[in-house]
Amino acid sequence: MTFTCCNDNRRAALLGNKLLYGVDYLEVVDGPTRPAGIKRQRTLLVTLLNTAPFNVFAPRNVLITGGESVTSIQVKWIQPVLATTINTPGLPADVAADLAKFASVPNADRVLVIRLDKYGDFSPYTLQFVNDVTKATEAAFTVTDVFDGFDPQLSSVTFNFKVDCGPEFDCNPAPPDCHPAPPTPPPINYLAKDYTTFRQVMLDRMNQLLPSWGASTEADIGVMLAEVVSYAADQLSYRQDAVTTEAYLNTARSRISLRRHARLVDYSISEGANARAWMQINVSGNTALPQKGTSFSTSAPTMPGAIIPGNQQAALTAAVVVFEPMQDALLYTDHNLMYFYTWGDSNCCLPAGSTEATLLGTFTDLQVGDVLIFQEVIGPQTGVPADADLRHRCAVRLTSVATTTASGKPLVDPLFDTSGNIITSSTATNQQPVTEIGWSTDDALPFPVCISSTNYNVTPAQPLTNVSVVLGNVVLADNGLTMPRADLGYVPVPTMFYASTDSDMCAQPVPSPLPVRFLPTLAYSPLTQAVPMPLTGSPTTPDAIPLSTSAPVSLEDGNGFIALQVSADSPSTWPQYFGVVATPGASVGTFDLAVVFDPLPGGPAGIGSAVTLESFTGMNLTTASPSYAGKVLHRQLQPSRQLFPPAQLFCPTPAQLRWSTQAQPTTSPFSPPIRSAGLRSSASSRSSKFPIHPCSTCSCFTRRPPAPKASTLPS
Repeated sequence: MTFTCCNDNRRAALLGNKLLYGVDYLEVVDGPTRPAGIKRQRTLLVTLLNTAPFNVFAPRNVLITGGESVTSIQVKWIQPVLATTINTPGLPADVAADLAKFASVPNADRVLVIRLDKYGDFSPYTLQFVNDVTKATEAAFTVTDVFDGFDPQLSSVTFNFKVDCGPEFDCNPAPPDCHPAPPTPPPINYLAKDYTTFRQVMLDRMNQLLPSWGASTEADIGVMLAEVVSYAADQLSYRQDAVTTEAYLNTARSRISLRRHARLVDYSISEGANARAWMQINVSGNTALPQKGTSFSTSAPTMPGAIIPGNQQAALTAAVVVFEPMQDALLYTDHNLMYFYTWGDSNCCLPAGSTEATLLGTFTDLQVGDVLIFQEVIGPQTGVPADADLRHRCAVRLTSVATTTASGKPLVDPLFDTSGNIITSSTATNQQPVTEIGWSTDDALPFPVCISSTNYNVTPAQPLTNVSVVLGNVVLADNGLTMPRADLGYVPVPTMFYASTDSDMCAQPVPSPLPVRFLPTLAYSPLTQAVPMPLTGSPTTPDAIPLSTSAPVSLEDGNGFIALQVSADSPSTWPQYFGVVATPGASVGTFDLAVVFDPLPGGPAGIGSAVTLESFTGMNLTTASPSYAGKVLHRQLQPSRQLFPPAQLFCPTPAQLRWSTQAQPTTSPFSPPIRSAGLRSSASSRSSKFPIHPCSTCSCFTRRPPAPKASTLPS
């Protein structure tokens, strides 16, 4: 469940729907009440909302994720509790014997028994019902590979193996009964800070420890050593004072110390730059926004309309605030205003720290790298726009977008139609389409985003929807107005020369002019220091980058910016030792990509270097170029074309590679990345699930309805 909601509307709707299954709760078999012969924490009892089906589930349909020290928990077998009451073909005798031990559990017709190969640690785990464990592990969102017939939002449950374990464990050792007495400190003058006092302290201490020493001359070896150590201590004391002085903002004397202090609070001191802002643009039709010639400005009574070439000075005189886009952008009417989708529940919010959400509708033009703004538009308690908290808005950059399932079908809500009614027919075609979006943990929500609430200030109470909305068509702009080119004139001809020092009066001296003072003045002021947006260069890799089986691999340019992300389609089918290499192209701004077999070190014998399987040359990241990486890969990586390793390697046939541009491509970080059969956006890590009931994470619910009746669900 991506959202945190304060009701069970979806669960109630699913109870009356025989077309879908859903998880009610999960129990870990442990403690003194477990049946005899059942190992602790190796068996899970999953209670469904409807009658459990027979001969449907297999171990590959159950995915268990999570854990810290214990991961990769596998399912040995899964069966309904009542599997022994019917003629289940191929049911082993030991499995039937274990199922018989759970025949008396409540709601036995809805219970599935799952046997695991090992138990987990103290951290939370998530159990999911999926079509295929391998594909679900690679998916960016949990809803894209839900087991057929299961509700997308109630197909998983978070649990803990150690619910019956006591709280006796404590890693902090018990303190001793009697603490040993501390040793008596020597009488040392800690105010000694220079050479003289250090020398005197050392000599006094040596005379105290060695009363018969009696050294009285500087030639004594003991005195000499004391003076050498005193000199070193004097130097260290000076450094200590200097470090202490530079350690505080009020006493620091060097600029480098001040820069380091600012860096401690995540503020990098530079030479200064103009302000930047996210601009959200509403358009009446799909269009492209050019960077050159576009500006955003505030209004002023004396401003003569829009800013065009020739009236820039009038705009400055009117004191308008002007911003200009930093790059080109593609704008879509569907992205003007979008809404969250809460899967039929109400009183929902996105908790702080969330990195995933669901949008109402299908948005095929949303791409990885697009920036969206979440904004509260009405008051959560009153529904009045004036009561909306303007501080509750933030921008996120998308790292993953899904509009289809793992099988390529449109992503929909199988329980509700487009009108919000419960679907009761298996032939319904008006299922509500949705879009899953995810963003980086760097952009995790800093506060809860209220999606829906209830207004209890009126009678009867009024439900409030779309408390917060999603704004697209977001463009980054910086403050300042581009002025026409100014003519600064020419450097004047020198009129003064140095006197000749040549002793030969008959020789013609070569005049040596004095430097001319040239002080041109700009006609427009004040000036701002604009810092251009860093553009991603061509990716380069010093060595082969191994393909990952769980996430895309990032290829960086020379400045450390991620220029390209590469992932394999069905990476589990690829053999190990496969990777990609990016090298500079023959011309400036181009690069070459190669798929290689690189077993070194530790690979099969007889392979002395990386074997190139296929290469793509002369590509770039400029969308208007015929050598754009998206176009080249689209032409060469067709669905029917596969990459075959050399026959002598005895490797299975790998599936195709997929490529995706990073969030900041060379042309525009807001333009849609490559869209073709051979490309895929990078997958983000799956976020942790949140409980259904606790509303404390949603700050928008300050007044709640009366407490519900006692629930029959286990806590």
